[in-house]
Formats: sequence, C-alpha cells, structure tokens
Amino acid sequence: MVAKGELEAAEQSLMLVGHLPHLSRLVALLTWGDPEAGGMDLMPATMVCCSLDSGTWEVRWFIKPEAR
Repeated sequence: MVAKGELEAAEQSLMLVGHLPHLSRLVALLTWGDPEAGGMDLMPATMVCCSLDSGTWEVRWFIKPEAR
C-alpha cells in the first residue's frame, strides 16, 4: 500500500479520511504488517488514531460512533 510509505515519510501529523474496508485494511497493515490480519473491526464513522513510535505503529485511541 502506497499510503503506508507516505505516512512513514511524513514530517508532521496527518489525518486520513476514507471508507471501509480500506481504512480497516490500512490499520491492520500498519499495526500487524498484514492488511488481511483483521486486527480491528471498524464500524462506519469510527475514528482511529495511529502513531509511529520508534518504527512501530500502534493504535493510540479510537472512538466508536455511539460514543460521540
């Protein structure tokens, strides 16, 4: 996925807005290294914050739609 390389090369924080299943697959790619790993089952309108720390991606927080 091109997005992973661009995110890792970014010099400042970014916000991506997209649709399922693409964002679920991106989160799985970043955190597990495999877009098919499944890791997080995102519902529509879920917000997810991922961050890169010392070469490792992690989910910092997420907000489900019913929580807003």
